[in-house]
Amino acid sequence: GGSASASRACSWAGRWPRPATAKSLKAAPGVPTTVQDAVLARAGRLSPSARAVLDAAAVAGPRAEAWLLREMTAAESGSIDECLATGVLRAEGAAYAFRHELARQAVLQAMAPTRSLGLHRMVLQALLASNEASRSAARLVLHAEGAGDVAALRHWAPIAAREAAMHGAHRQAAAHWARALAHCEPSAERAALLDQLLHDLLGRNQRRAEARPHPLERPITRRDGRQGSFDPSRTGC
Repeated sequence: GGSASASRACSWAGRWPRPATAKSLKAAPGVPTTVQDAVLARAGRLSPSARAVLDAAAVAGPRAEAWLLREMTAAESGSIDECLATGVLRAEGAAYAFRHELARQAVLQAMAPTRSLGLHRMVLQALLASNEASRSAARLVLHAEGAGDVAALRHWAPIAAREAAMHGAHRQAAAHWARALAHCEPSAERAALLDQLLHDLLGRNQRRAEARPHPLERPITRRDGRQGSFDPSRTGC
């Protein structure tokens, strides 16, 4: 129930590093040491329930919906207000976000792996049980991977890949295909994934070819400097 969730969230928060030990932590890649020290020092002054909210917000993503934070931590509004008062989080409509992505990364890097895994699992379960528009396949893949849920990853990664390809985000699509292939068994499933990946690549190359102008349709520069186009009829073709 709610009390059990709150107790579990607070027990995770109790393992937060205190300001006295924050400087001894190695800064996350790309996160300046001064930034990490400042973020963890502010976090160390929060109450256990507020620190649990901060952890949950970091794992939930760049924007953490209010309903999702309540689902994950069973926190009261006062705990969220406490995070806002520190200046680490800010309100964005019905969601909350870190004031800077470096601050979120600093919080994530300070977590123990088992703690991060548990929070990712809670986010995944909450999103799957909801009908929110924020329940995108790409987001589910992120949390399935963080939770170590291979079954969910194998299900959602191909869907995320196809959605990314449809929107022209082919690098993201390739990354999702790679995740799916890395977690499937050498079987008919793998063959099907490779077939879908090939179809995506062929479609991408076809769209590029169609978007590229024909050599005879490209503008040419005349000797007088004016732009024109090639006219095959003038060459006797």
